[in-house]
Amino acid sequence: MERNYRQQAWLDSAEALDFLHELTGLARSADELLKLCEAERCTAYIDCGFAVGPVPEDLLFVRKIRGAGHCELLEAGEVALSPSASRSEPLLRVSGHVLVRGMVWVWSDDKASASREEGIWRLDLSHLCRTLYFKPAEIEALAVRLQAGPLANREQRASA
Repeated sequence: MERNYRQQAWLDSAEALDFLHELTGLARSADELLKLCEAERCTAYIDCGFAVGPVPEDLLFVRKIRGAGHCELLEAGEVALSPSASRSEPLLRVSGHVLVRGMVWVWSDDKASASREEGIWRLDLSHLCRTLYFKPAEIEALAVRLQAGPLANREQRASA
């Protein structure tokens, strides 16, 4: 049974790989997907709404920040495949200190309530393993690039 991945807001790594296979006919591993992200051919995200990060030194009046939803992963402490309680396939997950781009809640000395700001933030995931997510539209764009590129042509000739 095919799932309609286009209708989902976020895909975990197993869903992203299944969608990529559905679009291209080429099987990829989680390691290959990770390498494509490292080569900036696709973007990985984490839900960092739970994470509290250290306050950057240049923000003198900021006392606390907390992630606000999904943020683009720029640097990861550790990325590994780990089992999921709800899925049979292992998922790509990140832990440790991460550098992300996205929205955070910011508390400062001069305001009683938090405000949202976009920026690049270092967050401490500690020992928590957080799942990597992908946008369906970006997986579709990756599929188009893979099908048009020289790597796809070599793989299609080898399977013929």
